[in-house]
Order: sequence, then C-alpha cells, then structure tokens
Amino acid sequence: MSFSRLLAVASADLRARLRRPATLVFLGLLLAAASMTFPDPRSGQGILSIGGRRAVYTSAALAVATAGLLPFLIGLFGFYAVSNAIALDRRSGIGPLLGASPVKNGEYLLGKLLGSCTLLFVVTLAFSAVVMAVQLVHGEAPPEPLVFLAHVLVVALPALLAVASFALVFECVPFLSGRFGDVAYFFVWLVTLGVPVFLGDPDKGLYPPQAALLDWNGLGFLITQIQRVTGSGSMSIGWGSGRQAGAAVVFPGFDFSAAMLGRRALAFLPPLALLPVALAAFDRFDPARRLASASTKVSLGARLSALFRPVAARLLGVVVPAERAAKRPGLLSAGLTDLLVTLRLRPILVVGVPVAALTALIVPAATAATLLSAAFVLLALLLADIPTREERTGLGRVLAATPGAGGRLAAAKLLGTAFTALLLLVPLGARASADHALALPAAVAGACFAAALAVVLGQATGSPKPFVGLLLVLWYVAGSDKGRTPALDVAGFGGAATPGSVGGWLGVAILLAGAALLLERFRLSRG
Repeated sequence: MSFSRLLAVASADLRARLRRPATLVFLGLLLAAASMTFPDPRSGQGILSIGGRRAVYTSAALAVATAGLLPFLIGLFGFYAVSNAIALDRRSGIGPLLGASPVKNGEYLLGKLLGSCTLLFVVTLAFSAVVMAVQLVHGEAPPEPLVFLAHVLVVALPALLAVASFALVFECVPFLSGRFGDVAYFFVWLVTLGVPVFLGDPDKGLYPPQAALLDWNGLGFLITQIQRVTGSGSMSIGWGSGRQAGAAVVFPGFDFSAAMLGRRALAFLPPLALLPVALAAFDRFDPARRLASASTKVSLGARLSALFRPVAARLLGVVVPAERAAKRPGLLSAGLTDLLVTLRLRPILVVGVPVAALTALIVPAATAATLLSAAFVLLALLLADIPTREERTGLGRVLAATPGAGGRLAAAKLLGTAFTALLLLVPLGARASADHALALPAAVAGACFAAALAVVLGQATGSPKPFVGLLLVLWYVAGSDKGRTPALDVAGFGGAATPGSVGGWLGVAILLAGAALLLERFRLSRG
C-alpha cells in the first residue's frame, strides 16, 4: 500500500468537499446551533444539569455538553454531509480515471475514509471553537482549551470514524447507495443510540465491554463517566435542562485513566470491521461490474415497475387532459408537468396514492394519524430527488434555456413537489381530522413545508441528502414529543395542531419558497 497515494486521495477529497455548497450549509447550521444552544447562566438555566442542578460553565462542563450534542449533530447530519464521496467522483468523470490508475481499491477507500474523517474533525473543531467563545462571553470560569478538547475528542473520535465508515459502506453496497440507504441509516442511528443502555446501566455506572463496543455515539460512555465522578446518574443536556434548584455545581471532569480510555477505545472496532464490507462491495467504477452487482436491485425495481406500470398507465390516462393543458405556457401547467414526470418515473406512486386514499376511508381516525406519520417519512424518499432531478441528469441548463423558462424552474419545482406531497398526505389528514379537526389543515401545511424545504435545500446544496436528514430529524422530534408541543405537530400526525401552529408552518413554507426563488434569481444573475 502506498501512503502517498492514500494521502493524495484524502487531500483531493477534502479540498473538493470544502468547496461544495452542501458542506458550507452543513457547517453554517452547526455553528449557528453552537452559538444559540447555550443559555445565559444568569437566567438560572444551563446547558448541563447534574442531579437537577445547573453545572457552572467551566471548560470541562461545556465540553461534556458539547460531546453530548455531537453524536446527534455529527452522527446524523454528518452522515448526509459525507455519504457522497464516491458518487461525486462517479458523476464528475474522475472515477473511471481513478479506476484505470495504479491506485488500489484499499488505498482509494481508505483515502476517502480519511478525507471524510478529516472533514468531520474540522467541523468538530469549529463547533468547539464557537462553544469556547461562548464560555468567554459568559465568563463563569477561565477557559482551558486542552481540557475542553480532551473531553470532546474522547467522545467524538469514535463517532467520527463510525459515521465515515457507515457512509463509505452505504455508498459501496448497491441497494444502500440511494434514497433507501439514506432513510435506513437514520433508523440504524436511532437503534445504536439505545443499544449501550440496553446492554448496560449507565445511570448506575455499569458499562460492560459489549456496551462500550457498540457505543460509538458515546452517550452511554458520557452518562457512565458523569455517574462515576459525581455519584449522580441524573444528567440532562439541552436548553433549559438545568433550571437551578439550588447552588450551581462544578463538574470536576473525567480522570482519563488507562482503564477509561481503553474501554472507550473499544468503540473504534465496529467501524473498522465495516471496511472489509466496503472493500468487497466496491466496483472500482467498472460499468460491467456495477451492472452485475446492482442486478438484484435493478431486477427488483424492474419487477415493481412491471407490476404497477399497466395500472399506473391506465390511471394516468384519466389525467391526459391535464397533460395536454400542461403543454400550454403557464406556471400552473409547468407544475403539473413536473408532477406528471414524477408520476411516470414512479408508477408505484400512481397506484399508492389511490390505495392510501381508500385505506383512509376504511381505517379508524387514530390509525390514519399513524399512517400520516409514516407517510411523512415517505416524503423523504419521494421528494428528495425531485428538485435536483434535472440538474443531476444534465437537463437543467437545457430547460433554463427554453423560451419563457428562465427564472421559473424553481417555482415549477415548488408546485410540482407540493402537488406530490399533497397527494400523499391530504387523504390521510382528512381521515385523521375526525379525531382532531385541524389534522387536515396541518397535513396541508406539512406538505407545503416539506416541498419548500426540499426545493430550497436542493437549490442551496445541489444534493438531496440534506433534505432527507432534516426532514427525518423533524419527524423524530415531533414523534418523540407525542403531541405535547403544538408547534412541533408539523403535519397533523401528533394530534396537537392549533391554528397558530398551522399558520406558523405555512409561514415557514412561504419563507422557504421565497428563499428558493431568490436563490434561483441569484444563480441566474451570476450567469
């Protein structure tokens, strides 16, 4: 193995990523979260509470709070930021050149892994720098940069390696390399959050090797170490988590013993074990091997298309007048055309929407609300590719050059994407409104919000992955809230929507749509 070639691949990958808009958006969101997450301690609130009492903003305490947030930020959003390393080389045409070069498969994949880890490490350092600036602003304790970094990195490093390894494997395995893999990773991440708690009892300081082995997120490790150094397993991290019930406590920090570091090092092993899977599945940009390795996926998709295409064609025949109307100039017609393209590309959707509507008529309203929640997850699969579809296939510039189309593509995408989301959510929202009157308006607002989010993120990043990550996080937060907070009931599946929450989500959708239109105008003005 040539380390010089490995480092060359990693360096090129890192430079390419740092120039991409998606990376800048990801970094900007994280830094904004870092600057706004830590409340003013003079309010009696804190980002970290131990035993129901606020922890003083020392470097150790803020580092522990930061380390507790990073598994959510890096472990989730980081995957969607780095899970296109191989795809970028494939689309740019560099991949076949690398495939014909002396670079070995192991060198290439390890270089990509190193590039992804380095990018996530840079993001972690930037996040940490903002948090340390927050400590200086509040001035409760003198900053200790080495203490801060030691606490953060002992938790974060296994998480960075795990996220980069999962991203690499998901790209190499054919059936995980698309939108299905993007959604599947979200649920893998959810499961791994709870595994260390299931295998041990961190609140009581029980952290067996098997729990440490699978705790790449580091939450079990954090809870265990806090229990050991403070004697309290009661810990919470988040805004307002530390409403002061007494005097603020000083978190003493970790002891960094050899036993503690050795137990944490076990979390590096599962990510490393994933690398042979990626190596075995990597096709080295060989078209013949790629087709052969993807034959199962293609045949499955072909079978599904063959199964649903006749029925879909018959159903689409009903809307032929709309298709003819779409040929006439006009924004509504452009949106209809985009919807029809989506339906023709996904025959299962043409059949699935009527089935969902019929199901909504039969099932109880409570079941319809559950199905509405599942349909909101499906939007991550259905809407993600629509805004960037033409750009990724090379038709974007062709459409932009057609008469009357300049400056209207984003608007047409907003309409076409919203139509797709409404077709899926409205029938279930209408049935769920039997139990909660505002379920239908909330479903409409959620559909409009999801459509606008998909288009604006597609415009800003050129990638469908940020939309998948953000929409799934929103769904997870709303589902975990269980209807306690009306503002989180984005699509009506929580049964807590109010006129204010419906209007709020519609307002956010309008703002996002306006941002998408402005982004398109800005791109056109730059030529």
